[in-house]
Parts: sequence; structure tokens; C-alpha cells
Amino acid sequence: MDCPNLKEVKLPSSLIRIEGGTNFGNCISLDSIYIPQNVERIPNSIFMGCISLQKIVVDKGNKVYDSRQNCNAIIRSESNYLTAGCKGSVIVDGIKYIGDRSFYKSGTTSVHIPASVEHIDSTAFLQSKYLSSITVDRNNAHYKSEDSNSIVEKESNKMILACHTTKILPCVTAIGCYAYVNTPSILVLPEGIESVGYGAFLECKDLHAIIIPASVTKIDNYAFFDCQNLSGVVLRGGNTKIAPKAFSDCDKLKREL
Repeated sequence: MDCPNLKEVKLPSSLIRIEGGTNFGNCISLDSIYIPQNVERIPNSIFMGCISLQKIVVDKGNKVYDSRQNCNAIIRSESNYLTAGCKGSVIVDGIKYIGDRSFYKSGTTSVHIPASVEHIDSTAFLQSKYLSSITVDRNNAHYKSEDSNSIVEKESNKMILACHTTKILPCVTAIGCYAYVNTPSILVLPEGIESVGYGAFLECKDLHAIIIPASVTKIDNYAFFDCQNLSGVVLRGGNTKIAPKAFSDCDKLKREL
């Protein structure tokens, strides 16, 4: 962890388990890694902060994981669960689940969700601050994008992933947990949104001002945690329930909300 000059890793063939969490965390120069055939356990956040990682290869003899179709990701073969991804990953058709913290603080700039994906964990793209392009296959039964540069859960109309280029769809009623990975400097939330989830704008350092419509009735704890440059918040309504720590560590706000 925190080896800024490490560029390539080839793990030994005798390795069976990779324990812990962020084993290669913040190895910002790491470009490629090879996972040998005997590895049976890999933690999801193994590549946290590896912003340059482009190539992930799993040995074809591995019975637990694969990197099918040169997707540059680690997938649990039996369940089609994407465990870990990177800047060079392609989420190929056939993947059903995108796991927690699988792209945590990654360098990925674009993501496309194929029709096969059934579930995306709320922390899957946590703090992937370079993300600017988000699309969803139109045949996906669970999620949609509709040229909005966001991911919206069809059943709940909750937006679960967004970035600075996002145009919020009219159907959206909730901003999900950890939804925004980056923002424009000024953001106007449209009328119709009813809630802002836990960590929805976590550490969005580019956010300077936000206008929150009267339709919002609830803002959860840490919704705007550590938005260091947030200095202006306009609440259009008078009945919004704001959790005690919703704006925690927003040091530039002149008064508590």
C-alpha cells in the first residue's frame, strides 16, 4: 500500500489468498497486475486509489476468478460478480453484479452498464472522481440512463451514480447514497427530488453552491460531508428535515443549517 513508484505486479503462483482490503491502495503508478491460477480470495477494494491501473489479467486456469474477454477486471466466475475493476476495465455483457468498492477511487473516466447487470452496489464507484461518461444499455431491465450521464434505478427512480456532466432525469425522486463522484461548481437540483442520501455528495470538492428544491423533505447524515468549497446552500422549502451531520466538515458554510 502507498507505493507510488510501483508500476507492475506479477504475484507468485503459490499464492492462494489475498487478505485485508486495500492491499495495493494508492499505488498511483501501478499499470498492470497478473492474478495467478491458485488465488481463491481477493478483497473488493484491493486497488483503491490505483488511478493508473489499466491491465488486470487473471490466469485462465483460475477456478474462482476470471478476466473474460480481456475485460481488465476481476470477476467471480460462478456468480458473474465483478469484484475489482480499474481505469482500463470494460464491464462486459454477462456480468450480473458490480460489487461494493469495486472501482473505489479508480481512475476510470467512463462506464457502460450492459443489459445483463442486475445489481450495482451503492459504493461500487465510490469517489471515482475522474468519471465523466455514464451510459446504460437500453435493454437493461433494472437501470436506465437515457443520455443523462447517470444511472437511475428503474423501480425506485433513485439516481445511484452521477457526475459533473449529469443531466438529472425528470423521473428522479431521490439522490442515492454516494451517488455523485464529482460535480459542477454550481448545481441546481430540480423539483421532484424528495431525498438526498447518505454521502450523496461525499467529498465533492468542486461543489461551491447548490440549490435544493422545496420538494426535498429529507437530507441524510454526511450527504455533503467534506465538501470543502461549498459556501452557498439555498433551501427552497421550509419543511426539509436535515440530519445533524448532513453538512459535516463543510468549513466554508457561514452558518449551520
